[in-house]
Amino acid sequence: MDGTLADTERLKAMAYADCLKEILDLPDPDPRVLPLYTAYVGNTDRALCEAMVDRFGLVEPLTPYVEKLEVLAAWEALHEIRLAYYRDTYGKPEVIAQNQIPHNVELLRHFKSTGRIVAVATSSMTDEASRVLKAIGVFDILEALVGRDQVTNAKPLPEIYLHTAELLRQPPEACLVIEDSPLGAASATAAEMTCLVVPNAFTEKVLAEREPVPNQWVIDDTSDVIGEAERIIATL
Repeated sequence: MDGTLADTERLKAMAYADCLKEILDLPDPDPRVLPLYTAYVGNTDRALCEAMVDRFGLVEPLTPYVEKLEVLAAWEALHEIRLAYYRDTYGKPEVIAQNQIPHNVELLRHFKSTGRIVAVATSSMTDEASRVLKAIGVFDILEALVGRDQVTNAKPLPEIYLHTAELLRQPPEACLVIEDSPLGAASATAAEMTCLVVPNAFTEKVLAEREPVPNQWVIDDTSDVIGEAERIIATL
């Protein structure tokens, strides 16, 4: 979902930069956020927040927030601060709707219209994913929605995709995954599913530098995602 159906990766990165500006009393949004966020695209919020706390020395600045928010760790405080700020700013439904990724949303609708079963498996929590999917108008066409909170092991382990296939009552080899990041693509491949990777601004460089991976195709021409996808499917 994040980075495929909506450009929420960029919006979340901006929210983190703004939050660190306030936490650290900086004159501008923290410029260190973007490169670190890019490295963690496709990972969980916890992994990203723990990395920020460690790299940027946030334990002490976040201590008052840990007590105020009644959480146990600095990373949890950072996550709560960012989430609350995000929902009031960059994460508003109207903003998300304006930042959907048209070619992938169109691809999802195309698959639905041609009789395929469509679902979303995401590293976001289910309630947050529901907000995003409703904002871009595709929630009602999904057969299933699986968020990070519904599985034990996050990507790149295959659990989230295997659980989704189970809910859809489909064998993994019958499933096609649309991903945007190497981490997500690795999860799909580990689940023994075919994966089409559609890069975005956060992932295009690392994907371009990566060696070809079996059962994964990278679609660089976003002007004809549907045609590219159907041509690949026809060869399977």
